[in-house]
Amino acid sequence: MSDDTPISSSNVSKARILTQNDGVPGSKFEQDPENYTNTQLKRWLKCRGLKLSGKRADLISRVRDCLKSGNHYVLDSSIDEGKWLQAKILKKNHINRIHLKDLTVPQTPKSGWRVFPSQDIPSLFNYGHVYHYTLESLPVVEENIDSTENEENQQDTGLGHMTDKPFTVGRKYIDSGFVHDLSDNKTNEHYFVRAHVWPSMQSDFPHNVNIILSRKSGAVIHASCSPCKTSELGRCSHVVAVLLTLVDHVNNHGAKTTTPCTSKECTWNKGQKRKKNPQKLSDATYPSKKRKNNIQVIDFDPRPKEFRRVTSKNINKFVVDLQALSSDQKDVSMWETQLLITYEDYALEASSVPLLEEKGKLLLTNITPEDLWEIEGTVQQSKSDKWRSERWLRITASTCLDAYKVGKSVLTNSSNAASSSKKFIKKHIWKLDGDTPQTSWMKYGLESESAAVKQYEIQTSLSVSPTGLWVNPQFSYIACSPDGLVGDDGLLEIKSLKIFHDNTIDQVVNDTDRVLVSKDTLNRQCFVIKDNKCILKKSHDYYYQIQCQLLVTEREFCDFVLYAKDGPISVQRIYRDQQLISDILLRLSALWKRVIAPEIIEMRVPRDLNPFVMSSSFLTVAPHNANVSHGNSDEFDLSNDDFANVSHGNSDEFDLSNDDIACGSHGNSDEFDLSDSIANVSHGNSNEFDISNGDSDYASHDNGDLCSGVSNLSGYTRDEINIAVLLTTCASSHHSTENNLLSDCNFKVIPWNGITSDGIKLVNTCPIDNWLMIFQSLAKSGRLNLHNLNQAGELINVALQLIDINKFADAKILFVQNPVVVNGVIDCYGNEADYCIRVLLPFLATSLMSSCDQVACPSKTEMYKSHSISLGCDNNKASFHSSLSEWLHSRITTCQRKFSSKPSSDIPCQSDQTQNCDGTTSVSWHCAGIRTTYQRTFHCFQNFAIFSVDLLSRRGKLQISDLPASIILNGQQLTLHSATLWNGHHYICFFRHNNTWFLYDGLKEYNQKNSGLSVFSVLPEGYYLSHVLFIV
Repeated sequence: MSDDTPISSSNVSKARILTQNDGVPGSKFEQDPENYTNTQLKRWLKCRGLKLSGKRADLISRVRDCLKSGNHYVLDSSIDEGKWLQAKILKKNHINRIHLKDLTVPQTPKSGWRVFPSQDIPSLFNYGHVYHYTLESLPVVEENIDSTENEENQQDTGLGHMTDKPFTVGRKYIDSGFVHDLSDNKTNEHYFVRAHVWPSMQSDFPHNVNIILSRKSGAVIHASCSPCKTSELGRCSHVVAVLLTLVDHVNNHGAKTTTPCTSKECTWNKGQKRKKNPQKLSDATYPSKKRKNNIQVIDFDPRPKEFRRVTSKNINKFVVDLQALSSDQKDVSMWETQLLITYEDYALEASSVPLLEEKGKLLLTNITPEDLWEIEGTVQQSKSDKWRSERWLRITASTCLDAYKVGKSVLTNSSNAASSSKKFIKKHIWKLDGDTPQTSWMKYGLESESAAVKQYEIQTSLSVSPTGLWVNPQFSYIACSPDGLVGDDGLLEIKSLKIFHDNTIDQVVNDTDRVLVSKDTLNRQCFVIKDNKCILKKSHDYYYQIQCQLLVTEREFCDFVLYAKDGPISVQRIYRDQQLISDILLRLSALWKRVIAPEIIEMRVPRDLNPFVMSSSFLTVAPHNANVSHGNSDEFDLSNDDFANVSHGNSDEFDLSNDDIACGSHGNSDEFDLSDSIANVSHGNSNEFDISNGDSDYASHDNGDLCSGVSNLSGYTRDEINIAVLLTTCASSHHSTENNLLSDCNFKVIPWNGITSDGIKLVNTCPIDNWLMIFQSLAKSGRLNLHNLNQAGELINVALQLIDINKFADAKILFVQNPVVVNGVIDCYGNEADYCIRVLLPFLATSLMSSCDQVACPSKTEMYKSHSISLGCDNNKASFHSSLSEWLHSRITTCQRKFSSKPSSDIPCQSDQTQNCDGTTSVSWHCAGIRTTYQRTFHCFQNFAIFSVDLLSRRGKLQISDLPASIILNGQQLTLHSATLWNGHHYICFFRHNNTWFLYDGLKEYNQKNSGLSVFSVLPEGYYLSHVLFIV
């Protein structure tokens, strides 16, 4: 780009104005504006005093207009506080491009360093110096290099190598507080600064940044950053962060930091400080000619030695005696307020557990109402004694988040479950910390509630009914007190925040410059501003409180109101978060049943003892499933002739009539009788089932086997018992025949292949058919909320609607991505993961991070992302549980990341020699550090997980009998629902619906109608597991 010079150089000099040829950094473009970054465009415009706001297209247009008008030559003389004009006047502007032959780094002083700012910063130093040094001043090779040299040996060190990223990242380091430990020093010609800057990735040590400035011109002479990978250039984001810190200091406080002598504190006529050593008078020693007494009177205890030792028993007796005296005198002594009775801990004997559980069940029965209702006499809420008495032994919605966190530790049997439960119980059940004092703002919230209700009714034209404490008979240990009822399906929750006492909601929302409310204050609020609205944070206590209220009251929405003293209120309608509601119920139930209920009976926390954390089998009642989509309440009745003729890939049969179970093994013809021998099979929690009387529930295993807890089965293999238990759970609780079971499930049995409404023929559709059947079961049983699956849920919902009207092929083709039609036929032969599972991949996505303990590692931190869950087989002892644990949890290995070149001798590494094709040998070096892989995290976990297990199954490590009935994943308990099987040519599946296991084969349905779906009584021969689905 050529420069038009509308003003002669002599006139420019006389007028003492700045031009683009005066060396102001960023003021001159050599290329088209399109080739520059936004930061460079803004710098060019700022040099001319032009507008800096707008999008990139606006900036480019503004630059071109200025160039076209010819007004780009003269610069704004006030740029960088006018320091460039001052430098021009003083003729000290010698900031030019540095040649390698002239580049010398001044010697850094070893002493005289003090905490920044201790020296005057160069008076001409400004932002332009930082800009020039970072983006424009890369060293260049000498201009007289022979042009005949190999071009590959010439270095391209032009501006094209640099971007404005160091400015963006450097500013983030400052805002995050990563720049610290600044100190400075100076010589006659240079100013020195050094600092520590923490890197963006977690590290044990910060980066060391050293910077040298010219005291005459303010130019950046040299900078370095260790151990930064770009330390040779000295232009990394860490260096820029320190330079910008200097610029901020100059702009805010000026360059002069040395205090004049007349402003210093007087240093003369000061007394000498005495060396003082404060201590107990009895321990002090003073010079004296008197002989020191060996017996210190102040430490003398006149009691006999056997009575000098104070025990908790002595203190307890002393306090009891004091209490007896106080009761007679009707007064409390000071010692009673300072000394507490100490109680000895005790263990709960096994013989006492049944009695404790019986009392717990009685407590639960006494607090359980007959119907969902509002307890009478509680409408006044905090003003009502009835409201207080009904709340104290329940978990309330206002404490939901605290209980949710503690419940997780109880549910997962965490080591801190007892201590965290103690804190919760002490505060919210026994209230030993005392009632929370009512602040003026709490009083304001209570007083403004009626005004908020009136304003809500005016804005929404909805009426609000006052209400009290609500209790649900399904989980009577959870209670809530909404601020009002809205219609038949809604609730009202009002919050009067301090931030809206003096400001209207519109003022806070539109305060983009944060003049009324600071950024820090806004970040501490319960809401975020989005689309000019106040949106409640889903991580906040109030969100959990609202979801708990919807759980208890079984209502569909809650209007969350933020009340402002002036102006309109904020109303946000919050609907049921079904996944969170399920988690809340699961965790709060574990906390109350296993900890709070026994604590109410034992009263350990008031005695400063940790509460008992009972096993998962404690205080279990029939689970409820109404309106919460939680868990699994299916029950089994396995008595009499529920199941018969069950074979496993051969002629062996299971005969379950009259409570007798005969089980065929894997690959032999042995038969055995398990009559009356399988009883009380525990699945790792309270749900036990007895095959003789048919009481069953599908729950978790401690060791991953279906036969966990089975006793008196000597003589039978584990696989044989596993098959027997799994298949006995297939029986219906209604003693129905197989035909009745099939008719009750109300399924549309999908045939193999098909022709769409457009006349396109689909063939080999079994990879799609099985999952459409599984989707039918999940949707019809309410186990899967399609609304939570976004576009995937909409796609599945449309497919199920098409299936309901027998348009099977139209439903299948929805899952064929980029269909290839050949002669009117689409061949769907392929992997299941290419079709239905593909649309669910966002909900299976996970991240896995690893880091090396060596700072010099070539890949210190790595992040792996996966969109599927594939369980492998790395050793001979692999199982479903071990493979899942290895996939999910952290592990420590040798790093082995490859260096690009041989590292220095002080870096631990391992060498490896490789034989090349031409006979030569190559040597590579690998990091010898320890690499830690952290626990895998889910991106968008819903209530299900799909595992690819074909590797385990094909290598003989996993059979149907080895599948666990349930697993814990992402802090939730998931139960086995379905699995697909593959024989090398064809897919089939089995799934559980309405207490019954079904086997589906679309090819059979294609060959003979009404034959594709059957009760799962025969384990097909030649098939191995492909995918397994677990769901909450």
